Amino acid sequence: MGEVPGAEGFPLEYLVKTALRKRTGLGHIVSLLNDLGIPVPDPALTIRAALARVPRPDQP
Repeated sequence: MGEVPGAEGFPLEYLVKTALRKRTGLGHIVSLLNDLGIPVPDPALTIRAALARVPRPDQP
């Protein structure tokens, strides 16, 4: 298993892998961490921000 990131740096990949390993949802993992006082950004907002940076072909 991978090393646990510091409280300020939970990358989305780590959260997804943890959710898969624990057989639960991503939201549940984020909620658990937030309940422990570890601030984790909303994964949906993180994904939307990442998708906004993906190059797209010009649309007519």
